[in-house]
Amino acid sequence: MTQARYISRCIRSTYTGSTRPTRLTAIPLALEWSLSNAQLPKMEQPAPEPANDSQPLAVRMKQYEASFDFSLPLNSPIVLRLDGHTFSKFTSHFCRPFDQRIHDAMIATSTDLLKYFPAATVAYTQSDEITLVFPTGVQGFNDRVQKLSSLAASYCSVRFNAHLTTFLAANPEPKVKDSAFDKMGTAHFDARFFAVPTVQEAFNCVLWRCRNDAVRNSINAFARTLYTSTQMHGKTANELKDMMKTEKGVIFEDAVPRWAVEGSLLKREQVEHQGVNKKTGKVERTLRTRIRIEDRGVIAYSSESLRLVTDKYW
Repeated sequence: MTQARYISRCIRSTYTGSTRPTRLTAIPLALEWSLSNAQLPKMEQPAPEPANDSQPLAVRMKQYEASFDFSLPLNSPIVLRLDGHTFSKFTSHFCRPFDQRIHDAMIATSTDLLKYFPAATVAYTQSDEITLVFPTGVQGFNDRVQKLSSLAASYCSVRFNAHLTTFLAANPEPKVKDSAFDKMGTAHFDARFFAVPTVQEAFNCVLWRCRNDAVRNSINAFARTLYTSTQMHGKTANELKDMMKTEKGVIFEDAVPRWAVEGSLLKREQVEHQGVNKKTGKVERTLRTRIRIEDRGVIAYSSESLRLVTDKYW
């Protein structure tokens, strides 16, 4: 499908995304025990069920399901990580090394997830990853891992595809490969949900994703536009930055968008709103909640940075 045909189709059709939150909860595991050590009931070979007696069959099937229905520890700090599945292939059809429309779709999806998970205090996104932190637990669906994981992955996937379609239709330039439009709507994410012992460790997870992966991967992605794989082989991120500066006259931080350096943080904030009460006719001030986005990550631990996780608002 060509880009022109795709844009035309998007313009003709109207996307009506629901604004009503569907009480998501998400993500998969990392509990203290492993599945191999879990106490599972012995699977026996039951006799065929009589056609006119379905109740025992239903009970038995539910027992099989319940055998693998694990729950996260209550009131413990929880981290949700969502990762685009085989996104290197999916994004190969788009602009390299960074495509603003993909980033915008990730930001919009992260915003949706924060609204969907009221117990999450912060979201961090970089590349094709999204991390959410729940300092006092997810507080939904009885903290059931399978339920949360499947909801998180599916909700993230459908929202990302919807947002990316919208951004591509609104911003067709720069053009992408025609093959990209055959892949539209197929992007999907996996989700993992795990508990950590302290809120400090929950913060350290965000620190890890930013400092250890986001910055390094961003430098490598940009360097590949200037050097061959042979020239980059064995070089650290700092060495690549020095090469770009001394050999190409390119300062990495100035050459790429701010969000491409460290990723972006999203967190709720309260803003004062002044309006007229229609019933009383008086001017009143109220506090409204919105999502604030900052194009930065976290690269060091501090008590101030820890508040990103512990506090509900900026």
